[in-house]
Amino acid sequence: MNPQPDTPMRRSALPLLVFGAFLLLAAVLLWLNSPWGIGVYHDSVYYISSAENLVKGDGLSWFGDGAELRPLTHFAPLYALTLASGLALGIETASVVRLVAALLYGANVALLGWVIYHLTRRLWLGALCAALALLSSVLLGVHLLAMSEPQFLLAAIACLAALTRYLTAGDRRFFYVAILLAASSYLTRYIGIVVLGSGALSLLLFLERPLRNRLQQAVAFGLAAFAPMALWMARNYVRSGSLTNRTLRFHPPQLAKIKQFAATVAGWVSPFRLTTPGTLLILLGVAALLGMLLYRLWQARKSEAGPIFVFSGAAILFALLYLASLVFSATFFDASTPFDDRILSPLYVVFLMLIVLAAHQTLAEHRLWVALAVILLVVLAGVQAPAAWRQMTALREQGIGFTSRAWQESGTVAWVAALPQEATIYSNEKAALNFLTGHQAYAIPEKTDPVKAEVRNYYEEAMQTMRERLSTADAYLIVFHIDRLRAGMPTLEEITAGFGLVSIFDDARVYAASSGAE
Repeated sequence: MNPQPDTPMRRSALPLLVFGAFLLLAAVLLWLNSPWGIGVYHDSVYYISSAENLVKGDGLSWFGDGAELRPLTHFAPLYALTLASGLALGIETASVVRLVAALLYGANVALLGWVIYHLTRRLWLGALCAALALLSSVLLGVHLLAMSEPQFLLAAIACLAALTRYLTAGDRRFFYVAILLAASSYLTRYIGIVVLGSGALSLLLFLERPLRNRLQQAVAFGLAAFAPMALWMARNYVRSGSLTNRTLRFHPPQLAKIKQFAATVAGWVSPFRLTTPGTLLILLGVAALLGMLLYRLWQARKSEAGPIFVFSGAAILFALLYLASLVFSATFFDASTPFDDRILSPLYVVFLMLIVLAAHQTLAEHRLWVALAVILLVVLAGVQAPAAWRQMTALREQGIGFTSRAWQESGTVAWVAALPQEATIYSNEKAALNFLTGHQAYAIPEKTDPVKAEVRNYYEEAMQTMRERLSTADAYLIVFHIDRLRAGMPTLEEITAGFGLVSIFDDARVYAASSGAE
């Protein structure tokens, strides 16, 4: 039998099959390894409850203390809207969250490979990037949580790719696609404004047109992409009197935050817990190697590697603006912002793609360049893959956050679920009880505000209100993890003063105004 000819149609179908397989593999892996569900934490509850309330007809709103409905303003709306679209089809909440996470994981893994393939025209290199993304503990960890980062990553990287296509091929359709994707990234996370900024700067720097035309297109891009968010902020202001529910305060990042940032980045290429000097050496070494490889990209900017240079430049602009925005936010808006893998994941994605692109540029160069690129890729895979395996194993066996086995099998949670709906509940894990039992609990007042990094001036009044509410029948004070209360909480003695112990569980203690309550 004669072999089938290698037709253009066959060749064009092969990349779709390859990256479609990566999408399916990643999605199925996450689905099969999340029997307990996708991890849910405090911020996740805002998104999930807003989606549920929207489907019920109450708009994008979440439950504050008690059963008070409050409009969603602190978070951008698109992730909640995505969850709501699944809920509207009649799918139960846990399955919707799990399905969205699996699909986004597959889409992000496939997208990174697809972009590399289109930039380099090397299918094997695109497949390598997709494989590295699949093996990455950073990328996996982001998708294990019911948070907005995966959707933001998808829109941001796709926007940079669409802009690159427009800037290098002149296809006007991709300019409009980039606008839609930039708007989507901004509607997913407020920090998505950096996608608008990096896009506008890319148009100014890389568009081969007169300066006047570049300025016009950059402004048009920024304004068009900002328009949907302007409508959302107007809605927020009308509903709550605030654009994004943030207060301007000056609280520069402390040394601990700077060390956390350095340790997180060093952890991408080192499996060991390092001392501060060791962390700095790792960072300097990676920066030097990456700088040398980026120099090769710069040298190739006028060659056939034009699209690679443009995408790399746009990605670097995005990364720099993202980091600057994080520092600005931590300094003036949210002192509790952690510099962990989840928050820094966009920087990791850019880091990974730049290494692969630099490797492509070095293939025909001196062996030293090739060796440097290979070293970085091997180290990255060697560090990330074992960590990703441990994460997937933990997800499968124990779960994460409020959907973990510990929470779902908690005796305290079962006890609360059996209480009448009219019962008054105060707890230091209000979000968990709301999510797992449907009871709309109150939060135990905190002495300090972790976001504003300042003492709450209404703390004493809030504690007095708590004691008055808990003085009634069917009112309970539930304190979880008594040996590790969150920073900013009052002590256990301050919380429980005047209350009697009702029940002791493995993970919590229950108190009431009368020690005889049952």
